[in-house]
Amino acid sequence: NKNVYLSARNLPGVEIITASDINTYKIMNCGNLVLTESSVAVIDDLLKA
Repeated sequence: NKNVYLSARNLPGVEIITASDINTYKIMNCGNLVLTESSVAVIDDLLKA
């Protein structure tokens, strides 16, 4: 989502990645995880595969 990217790109300590590039390491080592509804659907599809 372009708006999420533009909103968060200049915040210190924030890492923005696409749902298709997410992995267990990234999820387990973040303090907070913010997802868009569309990214949840992509991750759900990846986990079903």
